[in-house]
Amino acid sequence: MLIILIILNIPVYKWIFKQFFKSGDEFAEAVKYNFTPDIVSLFKGNYRKDRIAEIKLGAFIMCCILLIGLEYSIINSIYNLF
Repeated sequence: MLIILIILNIPVYKWIFKQFFKSGDEFAEAVKYNFTPDIVSLFKGNYRKDRIAEIKLGAFIMCCILLIGLEYSIINSIYNLF
């Protein structure tokens, strides 16, 4: 059931993506900063951008996971009623 929910929510993921990231380039930059150690960003002078990008990426992923969890629990509770 989780796989079906993940596939059915692709349009919702796209909407959430647009709320967090202005473009695909901003998303790619967030992923790059996520794998760059903070100390390297600090020495390059990009520490603040690094932290903001990591928070945005983490919040995006968390929203998607919470959405699936909420939908799963609602469907499961409805299923248990019958």
